[in-house]
Amino acid sequence: MYSQPNRIKYVFDTDISGLSTGGAGVIAEYAVRGPKGKIGVLYDYGFEGVTTVVSSHAADIAVGTTADPDAYGNEFAFTNLAAEDAASVRNSYRPKGTVLAGTAASTDISDFIFDGYIPANQKVLITVQAASTDATGIGTAFAIIDWAD
Repeated sequence: MYSQPNRIKYVFDTDISGLSTGGAGVIAEYAVRGPKGKIGVLYDYGFEGVTTVVSSHAADIAVGTTADPDAYGNEFAFTNLAAEDAASVRNSYRPKGTVLAGTAASTDISDFIFDGYIPANQKVLITVQAASTDATGIGTAFAIIDWAD
């Protein structure tokens, strides 16, 4: 979106097993703000640096605000990750507007990363939600935001 963005990667160690002991739907919220007075664009988000295996549909991650938890990034489910695996929207879905030859249009990153800017000085929430009470996994939740140069 920007010719020379100030790209910042926000990372948070997350224990999905710890979330799931509270029951399905328990949420870990991580709040960030960009550089003062700068608008931003969500570039990517997901789960990486897995140290304990992530179970089948262990959790969802979203990027948004208190009022709208997926305002910038829709819920992205990450599943069946082995140690040292990673999953993100950009490495899971094709670029917006591209269709592979011989295939019908299908999900692309625009179904997850929404067009639009993150307002300057906006508190942004990265949320991780356990999908079930037996969800397992330890790793790093992340979001990458391009801030205006």
